[in-house]
Amino acid sequence: MKFEFEQVRQTLKNDLFRSAFDHSPIGMALVGMDGNCYEVNNAICRITGYSKKELVHRSFADITHPEDVEKDRSLARKLIHENDGSSFELEKRYIHKNGRIVWVLLTVSVIRDPLENPLLLLGQVQDITERRWIETKLNQRERELISVLNNTQTVIVRLDRDCRHLYINSAIEKEIGIPASEMIGKTFAELDLADDSTRKIEEAVRRVFKTGSSQQVEYHNRINKKNKYYLADFTPEFNDKNEVETVLAVSLNVTDLMESQQNLQEALSEIKVLREILPICSYCRNVRDDGDYWQTVENYLTNHKNTQFTHGICPSCYETVVKPHLAEHGIDSTGNPG
Repeated sequence: MKFEFEQVRQTLKNDLFRSAFDHSPIGMALVGMDGNCYEVNNAICRITGYSKKELVHRSFADITHPEDVEKDRSLARKLIHENDGSSFELEKRYIHKNGRIVWVLLTVSVIRDPLENPLLLLGQVQDITERRWIETKLNQRERELISVLNNTQTVIVRLDRDCRHLYINSAIEKEIGIPASEMIGKTFAELDLADDSTRKIEEAVRRVFKTGSSQQVEYHNRINKKNKYYLADFTPEFNDKNEVETVLAVSLNVTDLMESQQNLQEALSEIKVLREILPICSYCRNVRDDGDYWQTVENYLTNHKNTQFTHGICPSCYETVVKPHLAEHGIDSTGNPG
């Protein structure tokens, strides 16, 4: 150990090395083969919160997060004893003097004597706490975005110039029964999906690449003997040269809306028919429809309103017609002979 310390002193006598060491904007430390720190610069003191006096002759393992200690030591052993490369790099955590976690990028290299015997480890430390925080936030946002994309009922697709699927969210499986993973990198033809609706999509993509403007298309698929209707927006995505590189397609299933509109239109048509003047025969009371056919009122209304009829006698007709008729035959209102 005395020999190692003497080597450190001799190394630090080099004015050029000393100046670079002391004034480096990144933390620097000289560590002996026993793991103890022999010299540190001001930058590493700022990063860890400890003074030079507190760090010298102390192991950095003492201020390293417990989960990172063994990995750090393992890499150092390989570097020293197995001569495995000239340096190693590691992202690890220090525990600041005030107790907070400091993420650092640690680069360690070996200083050897003329006989290639290891003398010292030179550690260079960069504070990456802010970068790690930003990365964590970005990863969190990415997970949230992926969750939204995968849980929305809207189909979202990214297509290239050849209409090859570069990205597609999981909503596609519910719509057409094919998992998104099976569609990545393939065209509609390669997926055996070429039909009138996919040709509309391909034409919209070509127009976006040609004009650089968004396009909107209505199309429908017939899945399991049922029509599904979609409204799709195709939006250009530009590269750094302001050229259309990909197209983002967002397809909304509007089947329920289309069916509701159709039902409303049918109801309005029926109302229109019922509000028109109906020709009715003065004798048989049949009515004439738009096709110039005569039919009973019951049949006409059933055809236009899907209404079922039952027949009865209103009180007025009973008093003025039925009751006198029964009386003529000697039958009272209870149905018994008078």
